[in-house]
Amino acid sequence: MINCFNEALVEAYNSRKKEYFAKIGSPLSSENPKVNNVVSTLKRDGLCVIENYFDHNEALSLGEMLDTWLDDLKNEKKIWEETIHHFDDIGLTRLLNAHKIEGNIKSFFEDPFIYEVAKTYACETIESRQKMLERRKPINKHGPADDYHVDEGYYHKFKAFLYLTDVSESTAPFDYYIGSHEDASWRIPKEIQMHAWETYGNEATFGWRGNCFDSREMDEIIKQNNYEHKICTAKAGTLIFVDTRGIHKATTPQTGGRLMLGNYFEVSRKKLFS
Repeated sequence: MINCFNEALVEAYNSRKKEYFAKIGSPLSSENPKVNNVVSTLKRDGLCVIENYFDHNEALSLGEMLDTWLDDLKNEKKIWEETIHHFDDIGLTRLLNAHKIEGNIKSFFEDPFIYEVAKTYACETIESRQKMLERRKPINKHGPADDYHVDEGYYHKFKAFLYLTDVSESTAPFDYYIGSHEDASWRIPKEIQMHAWETYGNEATFGWRGNCFDSREMDEIIKQNNYEHKICTAKAGTLIFVDTRGIHKATTPQTGGRLMLGNYFEVSRKKLFS
């Protein structure tokens, strides 16, 4: 049981965190003012929203094509040899390795601006680790990601989302607390618990990774830190950069669905610590 190893656990957590930041390298230095403006906003807020990054009508057309394409996959009219997850109980579909879909979808996943932002914001060793197409249908069912959480404690987790539908408050917008990516006292026990889960597994931690928040925790954290609440409603073609070490969640669609692309960046722990 983890409670028996508190001192050793804290020492191991501090050691791993120090080692991680010593090994990942420095952020890149960019000469692109647009990149630096985004990075400056991300450092301050943890979130940067760029409207009209892709043409609105082109993004809508791409979304309509991919929506039909996903229906054809589900109805076995098309074949996809990569991984696809259907969570029908909450109306969620996640298709991995989406960069392999033919067509102009590749322009998002290969966009050098996005890669330069990631490496300038985080570090030179960060990599694109997941390229995903996500659809959420409006069946008004709550999913696990619809609760407030952080993706990581101190490990970098950086995401770029592109909306392919117009997203209102009732069509599953992304939800984020501005500034919650920064160091704060509430993070330490969360980071230690996540380290314990990663090190000792489900049995030792009673299956609790420790990255989620209940309503009492959220009330206390917001009261102490006065974070601004941001619900990312926006038109199709909007690009969202986010440090998901900050507190965030998906939201449950009510009146309409949402379709988006996601490019997820991480530093490979296997490469660092093997």
